[in-house]
Amino acid sequence: MSIDDRLVELESKITFYEEGMQSLSDLAYAQQQQIDRLQLRLEQLTERLQDVSEGGIGKVVDEPPPHY
Repeated sequence: MSIDDRLVELESKITFYEEGMQSLSDLAYAQQQQIDRLQLRLEQLTERLQDVSEGGIGKVVDEPPPHY
């Protein structure tokens, strides 16, 4: 195998690894965005649950359903 062949092979491998790293980076970014959205939604739901448990908005009443 000549030096030129080895150089081409190394360049090909580097390109392959760079593309793989970019794909992983893009995936990590998308997952972090999703985590951020889920954390915000969790905080909103937690606040809403606290309001309900404190007798705030949408007071929970323990009544049987109307068909009883």
